[in-house]
Amino acid sequence: MSWAEEEFNTVDFKDKRLDERLIKVANRLGQSCSSSIPQACNGWQEVKGAYRLFSHEKVTADKILRGHYESTKARIAIAKRVLLLQDTTELDYSNHTQKEGIGLLNNEYRNGIYFHPLLAVTENRLPLGLVDSYSWVRESLGQTKAHEGRAIEEKETH
Repeated sequence: MSWAEEEFNTVDFKDKRLDERLIKVANRLGQSCSSSIPQACNGWQEVKGAYRLFSHEKVTADKILRGHYESTKARIAIAKRVLLLQDTTELDYSNHTQKEGIGLLNNEYRNGIYFHPLLAVTENRLPLGLVDSYSWVRESLGQTKAHEGRAIEEKETH
């Protein structure tokens, strides 16, 4: 059984072909982590299959990540001690002007998505995977009310 089969064994898109395609694409991307999809795949047919997978209405990031979260929790269960690390990062798509679903980063010239992962790591620095994550887009810059005068629930950092 490949690492991708183990990692995503609970993912069920209600279509066996999509489930199998996820495993195949994940294995390819895992073999070439720093490569783009076209660079990691073996020929145009695989590239086309990967893009079709990710654009399919049944395939969502939440469903894929849910399988990964479950696998991470299984690894945590057998670890002696686990640290949960969190931070926010910017996924900068400023050069992708036609991309949908992105917002402003720190100024009107930078566009992208904010991503906040919760990463499980052993005390020996072995990453176990994500436990949870949250992403959002900033709709506008600036604040209408002073930071100090707003309840925590009203702040972006909440």
